[in-house]
Amino acid sequence: MELINNPSLVSLTKWIENDKKELVDGCLRSLPMHHIILSDDYIQKIIAYVSLQKNQNLNFLAIAATPGWPRNLTKDFLEQAMTSDIEDTKKAATAALNGKYLKWSPL
Repeated sequence: MELINNPSLVSLTKWIENDKKELVDGCLRSLPMHHIILSDDYIQKIIAYVSLQKNQNLNFLAIAATPGWPRNLTKDFLEQAMTSDIEDTKKAATAALNGKYLKWSPL
């Protein structure tokens, strides 16, 4: 409920800092469903976290959340995602670069 009531996401920072991947995963899944636009600081933290090799499985979820985020913070991340071997990742990155959220089942 923190996400809905408080888009500052204080818990997200703690989960990232403590490497609580399952909790970060849950948070990332909710962002595109609610079209949540985060502060620049949170966006940078999310991108840095999912870009770590050990967290590559979270990449798609972050990409799906980015369409409404500032392009100057996401463009490099999304362009890198376009080189993925995973078709859904490329599809999500293409949509995000065009500012469009896609419906995913399940997200």
